[in-house]
Amino acid sequence: MIDIEQLGNILGVSTLAGSLIAQVPQILQILQSKNVTGLSFNGFSIEIFSLTIQVLYFIAQEYKFLAYADIAVLLVQDYLIVLLIMLYGTGLSFKEYGHVVAYIASVTSVIFGTVTKEMIVLVMQGVVFLNIISKITFVSSILATKDTSSMSPAGWVIFCVFQCSSYFCWLRDIGRHDNSDAARSKLYLQPHHHSAYLEIQGPSK
Repeated sequence: MIDIEQLGNILGVSTLAGSLIAQVPQILQILQSKNVTGLSFNGFSIEIFSLTIQVLYFIAQEYKFLAYADIAVLLVQDYLIVLLIMLYGTGLSFKEYGHVVAYIASVTSVIFGTVTKEMIVLVMQGVVFLNIISKITFVSSILATKDTSSMSPAGWVIFCVFQCSSYFCWLRDIGRHDNSDAARSKLYLQPHHHSAYLEIQGPSK
């Protein structure tokens, strides 16, 4: 019999593996159909903001790359989808161009040291809300266009399994850590990282 701990470790490793192909079916679907109707540029933009914050957080905390490799891979895949939406879409609105400019400005400020480590840790606390907003935006776009022809069913299945595995491991980690407010708060703010590979590849400092 596999206990909860072993199941969590298996799902944790599978989460990393699943991230490598999470958005690949969607990317291939767009390339084949050259259709992006129903895909939300704003939704992917918000998700990119969220993933970027998470990557910067783990870099700032000096974690080894394997600890956040799944997020980095998802970020690259989201970049590709956004570029494809810009290529095959009907053009961006003023608001959508604003998202692009804001993102470039934010990343540039990090590169040049305007944003401190403390600021990144603080912003990290809003990642959960960004994730929720991005999912609501995705659903709203589908309802508005009533068109799912550009979406990959396989991609959505992989993504859902990936998310369920992530949150299972997160809940497991909350249960096995101490009950101090500081420890539990840290885990609640980081529902995306968990599992055996994070424990092995923790902070390098």
